[in-house]
Amino acid sequence: MQDFNVSKAVVSSVHEAVNLFGGSAWRSNRALRAQGERRILKQYPDDPTILWSAWKKRPDVFADE
Repeated sequence: MQDFNVSKAVVSSVHEAVNLFGGSAWRSNRALRAQGERRILKQYPDDPTILWSAWKKRPDVFADE
C-alpha cells in the first residue's frame, strides 16, 4: 500500500480489520495443525467443487513436511 501512497490511517484500518476478522481463521488453522492436521499439498484437486473435508482424507495429496 505504501507503493500506492495509501494513507497511514487507511493502512492502519486495513491492518486492524484483517487482524480482527482474519485472526480467528489463523487461530483455527494453528489449532488444527497442532492436532496433527497436514496442510501442505503436493497434489491439487482437479474438481473445484470438492470439499476440503473430503480432499484431506486422500492419502496421496500431502507433501512430506
